[in-house]
Amino acid sequence: MSSEKMSAAIKVVKSGDKATGTRLLADILQDEPANETAWIWLATCVEEVEKKRYCLQRALAINPGNPIYKIALEKLEVPPQPNLDDTHPDVKTVIPPAESTYPLEIIYKRWASIYFLMTILAVIVLAWILIRWSFHKSNNRRIP
Repeated sequence: MSSEKMSAAIKVVKSGDKATGTRLLADILQDEPANETAWIWLATCVEEVEKKRYCLQRALAINPGNPIYKIALEKLEVPPQPNLDDTHPDVKTVIPPAESTYPLEIIYKRWASIYFLMTILAVIVLAWILIRWSFHKSNNRRIP
């Protein structure tokens, strides 16, 4: 049931309804306070830096070995840079697009599929080598 709730919450957040997503994720976290995925998705829903920091700290407490959470927390600590239009109104700058806010679960799934394909390829190559080696060995036997 929790995975169904989580899927529904993720779908709502992806559709852009962060208020409903926040409410659904809060319900999930009330039942499962140690749900790392829910904390990360909640961090993407809230706008206030303090709330984002709290969500990331909770996820980091659940999974302290995750370096991505630490990096995200460090980025929250960096003070915002002054707007160049305010300091130099005659300078037109091109602002690069903001970093992706996709939750880490999507990133992990992408890498997991790459690792899976690499493993399958390694097994195929190893099997091919073993078959070639056994064929070569069987052709070189001496008859007593």
